[in-house]
Amino acid sequence: MSDYDAWADAQNQKLDKIKNLLHEIVYTHEKMQSIISEAIVKCQADRGLKDIERYLEQKRP
Repeated sequence: MSDYDAWADAQNQKLDKIKNLLHEIVYTHEKMQSIISEAIVKCQADRGLKDIERYLEQKRP
């Protein structure tokens, strides 16, 4: 194998590693977005439930 071929193979390996890392970053970002969305929905649901409880307590005779 020539020096150029060895160099080209090394560059391709580096590019493959970068590509894999980028895929990991994208996957992690998507997962984080999903977790954040779930947390927001849960927080809004909890707040809504507390608002309903407060409203019902105010309406009690």
